[in-house]
Amino acid sequence: MSVRLPTFIGIGAVKSGSTSIYHYLGEHPDVYVSPVKETNFFAFEGQKASRYRVRTWAAYTAQFTPSDSQRAVGEFSPIYMERPCAAHRIADALPDVKLIASLRSPVDRAYSDWINLVRHGTERESAEIAIRPGSRYFDRGCYSKLLQPYLELFARERIKILMFEALAADPARSMSELYKFLDVDPDFVPDVTTRHNAARFPRYLRLNRMWQALRRAQPEWFRAPEAVIRWNRRLMENTYTAPSPMDPELRATLLDLYRDEVGCMEELLGCDLEMWRR
Repeated sequence: MSVRLPTFIGIGAVKSGSTSIYHYLGEHPDVYVSPVKETNFFAFEGQKASRYRVRTWAAYTAQFTPSDSQRAVGEFSPIYMERPCAAHRIADALPDVKLIASLRSPVDRAYSDWINLVRHGTERESAEIAIRPGSRYFDRGCYSKLLQPYLELFARERIKILMFEALAADPARSMSELYKFLDVDPDFVPDVTTRHNAARFPRYLRLNRMWQALRRAQPEWFRAPEAVIRWNRRLMENTYTAPSPMDPELRATLLDLYRDEVGCMEELLGCDLEMWRR
């Protein structure tokens, strides 16, 4: 079987709709996405200590070998946007690849990121304390800096910027634009009724922390059998609920802190981002 290389890569941002985009792309008959959604290969290439499975070029290209019949082939690893080394590694290995960047209001993205780590049991500080300049939550929303290496290494027409807010409002239209960017039939309509990896908050923080700590301490117990994994997942899903809205004072503070960044992004993209100022 011949080796195929990606024709597109989703580079981020984290908590900006990449999981839904990954699934909606996979529904298109002429698009193939890697079975491992986040290979993270170019972020940690050659690092033996990496906890990710795709560590070698052979393992990476193996992700795409069953894709002989599809026109567009790719993967999504949102961590790429925050790793400058990934931009250079991608440019060296795949100079003609197309890039997809899904961007979200920096304020909402930061809050969703915080919720995600609370859910995974690794964040114990309140949002008001945790989300601050210099933190991973805040800095991941400084898109103008994170995108710079990609804009320097790739032609602008090879980078598709997809707005999370547009995707949430009209997913079919956003996906049609993305299909067109990938040179596949833009009239295909995916099933967009499901929002994948939507934010969920644990009802019982102590129980959730104990559960997540057990998962990290005994990872082999969670690898089999599949029926047990599904049962555990359903059990824990019943302990999650929709997150509360962000505190208005925190939102106002973050809107002010991100004001210059939003202005930089408007200049960089040549568009009005008033929706990020609300």
